[in-house]
Amino acid sequence: MIHIGEKTRYFIAFVLFFGLAAGMLIMPVARAQEVSPSLATDIQHLEEELKSIEAQIAQYQKELSKAQGERGKLSSLITLLKVRQADIAKKIQASTESLEGIRQSLEITKKDIEDQIALVESMKERIGELLRLLQQTENESFLRGFIIHDNIFSFLEASEQQQDLLGALDEKLQTLKKIVADLEQKKKLFESEEEALVHLLDKQALQQERLDHDVQHNSVKLAQARAREKKTAAEIAASRARAANIRSRMYELFNVGKQISFGEAYNIARWVSDMVGVRPALLLAVLTQESNLGRNVGTCNRLGDPVEKQWRAIMKPTRDHGPFLTITKELGLDPDTTPVSCPMRQNGKQIGWGGAMGPAQFIPSTWMGYRGKVQAITGKAANPWDIRDAFIAASVKLHADGADGAGNNEFAAAMKYFAGSVNLAYRFYGDTVLAIAARYQKDIDDLESADE
Repeated sequence: MIHIGEKTRYFIAFVLFFGLAAGMLIMPVARAQEVSPSLATDIQHLEEELKSIEAQIAQYQKELSKAQGERGKLSSLITLLKVRQADIAKKIQASTESLEGIRQSLEITKKDIEDQIALVESMKERIGELLRLLQQTENESFLRGFIIHDNIFSFLEASEQQQDLLGALDEKLQTLKKIVADLEQKKKLFESEEEALVHLLDKQALQQERLDHDVQHNSVKLAQARAREKKTAAEIAASRARAANIRSRMYELFNVGKQISFGEAYNIARWVSDMVGVRPALLLAVLTQESNLGRNVGTCNRLGDPVEKQWRAIMKPTRDHGPFLTITKELGLDPDTTPVSCPMRQNGKQIGWGGAMGPAQFIPSTWMGYRGKVQAITGKAANPWDIRDAFIAASVKLHADGADGAGNNEFAAAMKYFAGSVNLAYRFYGDTVLAIAARYQKDIDDLESADE
């Protein structure tokens, strides 16, 4: 960890720049070299383009949600319409079968009526013949009737038989007429049912036609909604690809120290998170705040720096000189030209101590307490200037101070990382780290969504 004075100076520089460039990236809190005007212009243009693309992605997301909602509603509607189609088809089939039955019954009834009417006509003819015979009998003289028959009794008996026959025929005729009347009534009922079924079939056919039209119309709309959804999803993917490319290009433009894209930094953070158990967004935020993900590892102790910026002058002798020499020796580095952070200066006078090393900005004495833990994970000598080792060391410390993969205790862990305790006088550090972590989490969510 770097000294509070050094961190305070870095934070002030960070805030000043962050106020000018509130984009997805955090500019270095202390730069080893000035950014040229042309480079600054390029960065500004990229930031503006990135902001425009992110707004476009948000708009596409709204359109995608709308298309997905419309697709869901249309799918449900079409399913309902098809159920109704099946139902009306069954009803039409039932009505058609009923109509066919009624028409068959009606034809049978009409045939029965014709047959009974023929019997009525035949019966009428027979009765007519009998009536003519009786009329002739009545006109004969009694004597002639007596002469024809053996006696008067047989004559009278014959007359009575004719009357009985006439009565029987008349009774039969009346029965036939009643049968015909009943059949006519039955015929009217069948004709009424036939008319009602024809009307019902016409109505059902119209319903079926409307349902067919609705299904076809909404199927076209569903296909269009799916096409819009597919197109919008493709546009979102393309925009995210452009945004990812811009983030990478923005990092490359700095051209200071080790180059690393956000995607690469996230992959390292996720790898470390899986092993140690600290949320990647928090880890990225801490290393962004400390060194802008390894781009600003300090502007002291470089080749050609004056004596007052060399490690012997800027580090606390009793605490960090020995550890610094041990670390550089183990790694085969020149202690006189390996960059470390500078202490804060006011009116040209040094305030506090510097000497923080690498992307995670551990002071030498603190690093000595973590190098073994890092080496146990990587299986090699721990190097505070190696971006992966820096991520691991920072994660181990944050985890030891209470941070976990679920996002718990992150403010306290960040404060301890900065000042060794939760001293609210320095809460600006914890607040800033959590704000950066929130923005990184959004980037991470976008990246993971794009990978799905």
